[in-house]
Amino acid sequence: MLAVLKRPSSIVLALLVLLVPAGAVALASAGGPPEVAAEIAAQENTNTEANLDFLFAIYMITWAGFFAYIFVVSRRQRTMEREIKDLRQLLTEQMPSGQPGTGKG
Repeated sequence: MLAVLKRPSSIVLALLVLLVPAGAVALASAGGPPEVAAEIAAQENTNTEANLDFLFAIYMITWAGFFAYIFVVSRRQRTMEREIKDLRQLLTEQMPSGQPGTGKG
């Protein structure tokens, strides 16, 4: 389970599945004419202020996802920088003294 959550594409897919409303999926699979689907959608909610909660929730989820992505990328970058530092140190230890910049290749 943790290996799946380490991949950004699986996280994005999971968020997408959570954000797609079930009603839109039901309307798409109903197979009725588009006019019927539009009429049902128009009857659902005409109060635009009632949707502000959903808009705010999606806004917060988007920013949380963005910061989570930045956190993961920065951790990976720090890990890679440590590995590069360790490799450079190992290389300087293995390099014969008195011959800077030349190594066995």
